[in-house]
Amino acid sequence: MRKTFLGITLKKLIMVACFLVITIIVSNAMTIRQFQHVDDVILTGMDGPFVLAESRMITIGFIPMILGTFYEIIFSTRTSNNILIRNSGRKEIVYRELLGIIVGSVAAFILSMIISSAIAAVKCDGNSGLYKLSGNIVVAILKVVVINSLEISIVLTFFDILRNVFAKNLPPIIILYAFCAVFGVYPRTSKMSAVFGVKVEASSYYREAFSVFGVKVMIAAIIIELVLAGMLMMIVRRKDYLR
Repeated sequence: MRKTFLGITLKKLIMVACFLVITIIVSNAMTIRQFQHVDDVILTGMDGPFVLAESRMITIGFIPMILGTFYEIIFSTRTSNNILIRNSGRKEIVYRELLGIIVGSVAAFILSMIISSAIAAVKCDGNSGLYKLSGNIVVAILKVVVINSLEISIVLTFFDILRNVFAKNLPPIIILYAFCAVFGVYPRTSKMSAVFGVKVEASSYYREAFSVFGVKVMIAAIIIELVLAGMLMMIVRRKDYLR
């Protein structure tokens, strides 16, 4: 089958997309149940892109777990000598890995926004929730996409660092799944997640999207991603891949 992007086949992309769609739908169902039956929150149409799509179960939980497994399969095939020689060293491969992580994170979160918006539109009983918006919705959506895509890519870049440190498949995957399960999926760690800046209340989602606070979060996320990318480059340069 023809390769589509960064050596990834269309078949693999479809398979990952199917996993993402299923987990996003399941996550939305669980979040809606929490809102309606536990927190007594009235769901509106605007909660789809600005709350459901950004839930920690999705951005810190299932998406990094699925993409991390996918990237482990893809990246592990690029460490053989013939591929390294063809790419003139490890540096070019690392650039491709970082590009793949960022593009995958953006695509996965946009998919989450589309699915979550559709589900919220069906479940909101005609309550659009436009009264919750306090600024330019286009700017808010762009801000939300950048921030949440960076949150996903930060987790995955750290995972890629662990891959290079351990030089083995299993330990990084175990650490990634443990982190995502504890801080993203497990419901009773919401207060612990908030300490690390993960959004856990509906008001915090809208505050991030429609206030200056979101710009500060975006700048912090960009700095963290650049630092991790620099660490990744430093780690791989110290290794003797070509023998």
